[in-house]
Amino acid sequence: MRESEAEKLVRAVKASANRRARIALATLITELAPATCRAIAIRTPPLAKLPARVAEVHANYFVRCRADGMIYHQAITRAAAQLDLRVFHFDKSEILELAAQARGLKSSTLERRLNALGRTLKPPWRKGHLVACAGALVAHDAA
Repeated sequence: MRESEAEKLVRAVKASANRRARIALATLITELAPATCRAIAIRTPPLAKLPARVAEVHANYFVRCRADGMIYHQAITRAAAQLDLRVFHFDKSEILELAAQARGLKSSTLERRLNALGRTLKPPWRKGHLVACAGALVAHDAA
């Protein structure tokens, strides 16, 4: 693919991701009513910033492996801001401990409780779901 075509494709993907993220979050907020959504929790972005040009992304293997995810991470973060939601970023390696401390629990106790929650919600309930739930707990306390 020529560079100009790649740039055009990336712009289209970013626009689609931004539009769909806003629609998805707005729909979620509506469906949660009468509860009020004040914040979202999302992992710390894998890159400090997304390079402006496709060539810059292709020049660095580390960036190339994370660029696609960054487009969606930025779209979700942008949509949250547009909907006046506070965005709480967390490090996945530390969030369970932070959530446990906020609840006055040991991390192993909170992990057991979150896994029990996962069993009631039915599969799939994986480590990523547990991490996201712990992030939501901390974000709720911070909102």
